[in-house]
Amino acid sequence: METQQRTQILLIVRLLPWIEKLAVIMLLISAVMMILDLPFTEFVMISLSTLAIVFFLNAQLLPPMERTDEAPLGFNELLTFVILPKVLWISASVSTIGILFQILGLDGFEQMLLIGGSSLSVALLLLLIQVMINGVGSLKLFQAVLMRVVPILVIALYLLLNS
Repeated sequence: METQQRTQILLIVRLLPWIEKLAVIMLLISAVMMILDLPFTEFVMISLSTLAIVFFLNAQLLPPMERTDEAPLGFNELLTFVILPKVLWISASVSTIGILFQILGLDGFEQMLLIGGSSLSVALLLLLIQVMINGVGSLKLFQAVLMRVVPILVIALYLLLNS
């Protein structure tokens, strides 16, 4: 039973990048549909919800750490390689749902964008401090999350300021 669950988890982990690409393609299709004045809300709902789920599931993955020795990790490593990426991924998920709520005109999007955006801002600031302490070489480990989080933060701030 346990090996079957582990196999299913590994399959999901391998499929996450493909699911994310599919959701981004659907989001682009919905943007084109919006420009052409076609009904697009279902595409936006499915694609942004899927992206939020993928971001949340990425927070649950083990961080890619390169260890050269078996010395116990301290708080600095725990913060840099475990806590901050999880906060970034979960905040991206919350912000994505806030963006979805704003597009659909639902109540509560301001709170989601405020919570997600402020969490992203604080986590990015702490990550920047950690990169300055550990050196720029550690920034490569955060490339995947930063490529997703920074645009989401910009969109969330834009929507918050224009609401």
